[in-house]
Amino acid sequence: MLITSVTVFFRHSTPNDFLAVYFAGIEYAKGSYDSIYALPADVFNLSYPQSWNLLSNKIGVDSNKITLYPFIYPPIWAVFMSWIAPYIDHNTIFFSIYLINSILTAGIATLTWRIFQPQISLEIWVILVFVFYTCTSSGFIALSQAQPQILTTFLIILAIERAYNESAILAGISLALAVSIKIYPILFVLIWVARKDWKSVISFGFTIFSIFLTSIYLAGWPLHQAFLNQISLISSSILTSHVSYNLSVLLNSMGSLNTPQTAAVAFQKLPNWIDTINKICLLVVTIIMMITAYRSTKTTLYQKIWPLWIISVSFLSPMSWSYHFLTALAFAPALLRMGWAHWGTFAFFLVLSLNSIPLMIYVIKTFHSPPLSSAIGSATVLLFGIFIIMMPKENKEQA
Repeated sequence: MLITSVTVFFRHSTPNDFLAVYFAGIEYAKGSYDSIYALPADVFNLSYPQSWNLLSNKIGVDSNKITLYPFIYPPIWAVFMSWIAPYIDHNTIFFSIYLINSILTAGIATLTWRIFQPQISLEIWVILVFVFYTCTSSGFIALSQAQPQILTTFLIILAIERAYNESAILAGISLALAVSIKIYPILFVLIWVARKDWKSVISFGFTIFSIFLTSIYLAGWPLHQAFLNQISLISSSILTSHVSYNLSVLLNSMGSLNTPQTAAVAFQKLPNWIDTINKICLLVVTIIMMITAYRSTKTTLYQKIWPLWIISVSFLSPMSWSYHFLTALAFAPALLRMGWAHWGTFAFFLVLSLNSIPLMIYVIKTFHSPPLSSAIGSATVLLFGIFIIMMPKENKEQA
């Protein structure tokens, strides 16, 4: 019922983020390889190939009214979409994506429930995850725009759940598939290194190497070079928007939180001092995480370290948006273990409220300040991390 309701609700939305994958597939099928990735620029500014305006008009999407986003994923996904997009009606594809994402959301909820094994029933847990995913800026934007982050989140959570249940090969495969969509989950393999879970590490390494070779074979090296150039540009840029939740934007916006701005999105080169702070913070957090993961019990590892590591990696990435925290927020129902009558309910609804769509709309319309919206979002995910630390563990500890 939840899957059907969410699918029907979002089916009339425009899948802005997925359109990038769809158009990349169309262009690849046509042999227009220069129209898959955006042209080189000095800063990452969300530009996309001009031919996409014509493609969007052909499917009834007005590019002057709807924001189009660039294709920033590995070339293999353009190849895969080229096998589908030219042959199936776009409305059918878009409806299928919304349906698949609803199913994946239910899958994400089920997997996190299996990891925590809480006293809350599976049905209640799934409902709570759906509430977070449909009522917050992190989830609503991802679902309405058919963001590939939903599939990435499912694969990351699947990898964690499989490792928890000692299915190392499937864990490694799942994480490798997540990395084949978005690069940042590659850092999550460090937990397995710290735990000396070599089966998962080897499975991951073999799978990602196989995917890389397959991608090179199917798409050729020039497209991979264009992709790497995009990633390099993203890593050296700052994009300030209402839903940019990361340390780079927070540092760059200090002193201008209450300053109204006419532009909803601002682009600039990443200052060296912010880049240095980011890298130092990531290095320190990584060292602490690996030492703690090595020494921790299994319960602590899966109920605290994994969620905190996911939050840290996302927050310290220079181009993290609200939906990058979908993976961590899938653990939100666990906050209720702090006690329904006390901190648990308060913590759950506080995180939900601060990340809610109504609050985001109010802040945007009242203050017209992307840095302020970004600061509230960043503070919310950091507060969620603090609540994770405060959250009690199961009584039964496993080494």
